[in-house]
Amino acid sequence: AAGEGFNDTTPAAPIGGNSGTTLGQQRLIAFQAAADIWGATLTSTQTITIRASFEPLTCTATTAVLGSAGAWNIWRDFAGAAKPNTWYPQALANKLSGSNLSAGDPVDGQDIRARFNSRLGLFADCLPGSPFYLGLDNNHGPLVDLVTVLLHEFGHGLGFQTFTSGSTGAEFDGRPSIWDHYLYDDSLNLTWVNMTDAQRATSSLNTGKLVWTGANVTSNVPTVLALGTPSLIVGGPAAGTAAGSYNIGTASFGPPLSSPGVTGTLMPVVDTGTSTGLACNPLSAANALAAVVIPTISVSQADGVALKAALSKRTRTSSGVIATLGIDASQYAGADTAGRARMFAPNPFQSGSSVSHFDTIAFPNLIMEPAINGDLIHSVVLPTDLTFQLLKDIGW
Repeated sequence: AAGEGFNDTTPAAPIGGNSGTTLGQQRLIAFQAAADIWGATLTSTQTITIRASFEPLTCTATTAVLGSAGAWNIWRDFAGAAKPNTWYPQALANKLSGSNLSAGDPVDGQDIRARFNSRLGLFADCLPGSPFYLGLDNNHGPLVDLVTVLLHEFGHGLGFQTFTSGSTGAEFDGRPSIWDHYLYDDSLNLTWVNMTDAQRATSSLNTGKLVWTGANVTSNVPTVLALGTPSLIVGGPAAGTAAGSYNIGTASFGPPLSSPGVTGTLMPVVDTGTSTGLACNPLSAANALAAVVIPTISVSQADGVALKAALSKRTRTSSGVIATLGIDASQYAGADTAGRARMFAPNPFQSGSSVSHFDTIAFPNLIMEPAINGDLIHSVVLPTDLTFQLLKDIGW
């Protein structure tokens, strides 16, 4: 529409190699830059058409949906399909068939539908002060790099997604997605195509155990990911059912975990009194913000409840629960013990994020994790990223 999205005439100073002089022009130039990166990566005789728009998306003062994208149509049993009775995203189906399967249809002629948040950082109720950075040089600082977000969302539209419901396990029209042929559960020792609906629904919550078996990704895990997966091991005479190894999340601040790590008694932080407190003495203002000088990790709420229960019987100085926190230097960060890339499978299920992303535990960070990290570069290929390797596994 006039005055909106790519047609927004709000004046803008050229920045970071983006020569546009209006907000709309700069958005379009950033879109073209991301499309050019994918265009230089993919091989297809067919034009890939993206219907893109800027429009208001869900956001608050502290959180926001940056964008969303996916295949506009899906196809099965076309000439050139590598696997029968299997759904493929339209852009990939066109490539494999060597033809435009939706030619002549003014609506279905688009291969990818993409939407991006037009209000981001520009309004008090939508991450104020954190708008998209529209430069092409990745020099985004604390802002959200639009080209990175575009690369991520276009990746979904090209096929980095399943069309099977992760929450119910139900296949679309009773048939699997090409994605499901490579999604594997380490606990069940089954791929998704060989599971029941109930098994798939359970598998989508199996944190750390849902992996990708495609040969292109697996063979290049050592090229992209670093050795040293975060590890929390709990034991001790009072650990009881809380004993074992835990999936943990790492922070983007503070020092990283190390090997062999640290071992010590696990103790709870206890608030005094009946009101909400800091669990410590009152903080003293010193007109300075102290840096975080210790590693910080997180556990799931369910794991936190289990650990808290194990600490309920203790003395003032000892709990009998011993924790070792560090990294397992024999395992790649973002892969299972067999070297297969982990997929995002949190519990509870996260609609729009679960299953169709790499796990957030991957390090270095990957562009197809469910959240955009500030250290990403504008690349979807080796040696810095596994995204194109996964797309090659499904047929690209």
